[in-house]
Amino acid sequence: MKVLRFDGLLQKKGWISPAYIRINAAGQIISISAHGPTNVDEIVPGWALPTVTNAHSHAFQYAMPLLAEDSKFAAADFWHWRHAMYALANKINPDQLECVAKRVYAEMLRVGYGWVIEFHYLHHDHKGQTYCNPAEMSERLIHAATEVGMGITLVPVFYKNSNFHTQALQAQRRFIFDGLDSYLKLVEGLTTRTSGLEKVKIGCGVHSMRAADMADIIYLMNQQQGPKHLHIAEQIKEVDDCLTALGARPVQWLCEHVNVNENINLIHAIHINSSEINQLLSAKANVVLCPSTEAYLGDGLFPLSSYVLGHGRWCIGSDSHIRLNPFEELRWLDYCQRLVHEHCIPFCNAQTMHPVAYAFEQVISNGRLAAGIKTDDYFAQDQALDCLVFSSTSGLLDTINLEHLLSTLIYRSDCHDLLGTLISGQWQITNQNHPDMEHIESAFKKTMLELR
Repeated sequence: MKVLRFDGLLQKKGWISPAYIRINAAGQIISISAHGPTNVDEIVPGWALPTVTNAHSHAFQYAMPLLAEDSKFAAADFWHWRHAMYALANKINPDQLECVAKRVYAEMLRVGYGWVIEFHYLHHDHKGQTYCNPAEMSERLIHAATEVGMGITLVPVFYKNSNFHTQALQAQRRFIFDGLDSYLKLVEGLTTRTSGLEKVKIGCGVHSMRAADMADIIYLMNQQQGPKHLHIAEQIKEVDDCLTALGARPVQWLCEHVNVNENINLIHAIHINSSEINQLLSAKANVVLCPSTEAYLGDGLFPLSSYVLGHGRWCIGSDSHIRLNPFEELRWLDYCQRLVHEHCIPFCNAQTMHPVAYAFEQVISNGRLAAGIKTDDYFAQDQALDCLVFSSTSGLLDTINLEHLLSTLIYRSDCHDLLGTLISGQWQITNQNHPDMEHIESAFKKTMLELR
């Protein structure tokens, strides 16, 4: 057993200060109290918050800004950007994918993410053929996360078509399954091989409405267990194509044909109307917002104010990792709404609780549920002690009272104020550094040179 003392620890009900945490040898919490023993094993001069779930990640795209920003694809639109993404996807091999994933996962840990939902569709070899081990690329991502200390929910993605009822492109050959049987076999195999691993979960996903047959979407969304993820309504063209092909808008069609519920996570869902908002609210679905990537690609703004007024569920992801900082994603969300509505009330002030506490609870609780993790509080008995710790001696934070602390952390702090990140009670990040960063960085640089 080990006892750690923090200056404060955030629970849903507010701060416990000071906070004494007893953990067992596996890093699981035995007890939490504001009153501790005389003998403390480690005094941590900081404020502990739960690590954030990065609810939408394409690890390989971490290499994109370095390879495509100045390319002929970068300055046009989302659909041109995809060609640069395809070019990278068709170069990268399993060793390189693992190197890139380790680098981005280590960086996620550094900025306060503790769990990642990897929306993974890079399944096959360069010719589009199945690897000898069909789960080769999936297992590389799981290994990368495990090696750096990151929890991962791997979501293997079903991908079959280029557009509605249209055959896949040659550039998409590494993504494509010939049918549901081979996809389900992959998911079942991964689920079996990872059972019992505390920090690994397996979900299921469909790339998008346009990328699968409707019967397959209905089957996967209705039959598969656990968290289910789907890109939807990111671009206006998607909505228009869906209207032409199906006679309905994407969210409208999905809600009318699928049992949409709290286990269904819709990524982006930007271009939705008021009727679709009401459908999502009734279904209690979760929307995964990726503000920095959505801004970078010119996707548009999710109608957050209307959605929040209806008590809709949402969380955040970094998607293609244009930037990596969960608090920056929250600031993007909030500031864009302030600009659109010309007021300075944070997060629409639609809840009875403090608006910043409300936003943070959305990110933590719904992010965990999207990963397949159900918890009642941020920290609790038998949970792993996973937390990001802000220095209480930082010039910004050493005079703040508890009432304003969370707002200050979200709006004013940056990574320089972080003491580090604990995963299962062990420091995975200290002094802004991962213990294996020298090796991770060296392998990443070598990979980037190979990919150029």
